Amino acid sequence: MNTSKTITYNDGRVTAEIETAQATVLMSMTRTRLILEADEAIKGVEKPTFEISYLRGKMYPDIIAGTLKADISIDGKPQEWPMAFEDFIQLPDALVQAWEKSVYALNAHWLGAVKDEDQEKKVTGPSKES
Repeated sequence: MNTSKTITYNDGRVTAEIETAQATVLMSMTRTRLILEADEAIKGVEKPTFEISYLRGKMYPDIIAGTLKADISIDGKPQEWPMAFEDFIQLPDALVQAWEKSVYALNAHWLGAVKDEDQEKKVTGPSKES
């Protein structure tokens, strides 16, 4: 299995070369930190929309944490990495959809729907004799 993928994007205005990766424990903790920061940011908004809540609390943390490097330019201007949430939500949908697909292809367990057969097996401890 590949442990990283590179995607490229160019729509004439936005260009990107992005390397996503199978998460390490450190990358997973970055994801957790970003989720916790999102929770705090959303608490400060009087009536957050579903879209902003989902983007900030799920999509953004997963994509940012699952990315090793991203060279993104908008109108020829290089963007900072890691990209701020406010800049991220302005990216073209086609780019973000391809980026998200790449991250989840390598980190399907982040989707929460993957079942681990070993977890489903009944775990038993050492037997006790009477």
